[in-house]
Amino acid sequence: MRSGGREKQTVRRGVNLVELLLVVIIIGIIASIAIPRASRGSRITAEPELVNCLAILRMAIEEYAADHEGRFPGTNPDRTAGDPGLFADQLTKFTSITGEVSDIRTTTHRFGPYIHRGIPAVPVGARKGSWQVAIDIDSLMPAVDASARAGWIYNPLTGDIIANAEGMDEEGLLYCNY
Repeated sequence: MRSGGREKQTVRRGVNLVELLLVVIIIGIIASIAIPRASRGSRITAEPELVNCLAILRMAIEEYAADHEGRFPGTNPDRTAGDPGLFADQLTKFTSITGEVSDIRTTTHRFGPYIHRGIPAVPVGARKGSWQVAIDIDSLMPAVDASARAGWIYNPLTGDIIANAEGMDEEGLLYCNY
């Protein structure tokens, strides 16, 4: 038996241009709010990481000096300034009382290592990710060196180390003054 009426047909209609444009505008507004907050968040997390890296380095430098009759890492046995490689080796390997380096612990090389995972990388600034250390003995306090590729500037005669970074945090404190 047939019904006497017409069959209803469902009409499917696509998304029109105005609806599509409205969705794109809403997504754009959400992105313009979320992206700056996300980038600010990454900078905010990098600043405590800088404080942590400097604490690790400064503690290792102080422990080394305490074990080596007041000599800071990066100094030769005659207490003259060495090179950046010596600084890294003296903190990450075994050393004698005069600072001579060994890959293995011996009765002579009984100190260290003071940092077990290598020199930490600087987490801020243009040299972000660099673990290299530049030696600065020309001034009492190390200064930022824009020409150096190193992430850290260190004075082995004073034991002072800073981040080789030009930027500043939201409170106006320069990264090199942390």
